[in-house]
Amino acid sequence: MKKVISFVTAVLLLLWLPTGVLPAAAAEVTSGTTGDCTWTLNGGVLTISGNGRMKDYYSYSNVPWGTNITKVIISNGVTHIGKEAFSHCQKLTSVTMPDSVTTIGENAFYYARKLKQITIPAGVTRIKSSTFWGCTGLENLSLPDGLLHRL
Repeated sequence: MKKVISFVTAVLLLLWLPTGVLPAAAAEVTSGTTGDCTWTLNGGVLTISGNGRMKDYYSYSNVPWGTNITKVIISNGVTHIGKEAFSHCQKLTSVTMPDSVTTIGENAFYYARKLKQITIPAGVTRIKSSTFWGCTGLENLSLPDGLLHRL
């Protein structure tokens, strides 16, 4: 009987508390750092900026921007797209990469099923394994002249 009274009392207290007394849900993180770079998320558009390498991630669940992104813009100056950076981003449809990118990490776009086309810039000299594995919607992958000879 004491448990029932305690439960009813707890429910009544929750109903009585004015709005704002309970802690609010954590705000969605919309910017931060990744290796030598910074990132911002505006809606579903993720922009990576800076000079140098993005961080390598060891699971898609560890990327700070999550997997609901629809578009990625990598700014000039970024040299390395991190391992697993956009893995399992199943809503991702568009990626823009500058010539400053030289390396695309392992599983970088793994299972980005809605990615339809991507152009690899002329600066890329290394694409690591399984980068586009599971990209079942990929219709056009444009590679720069001579890339296969440089790999």
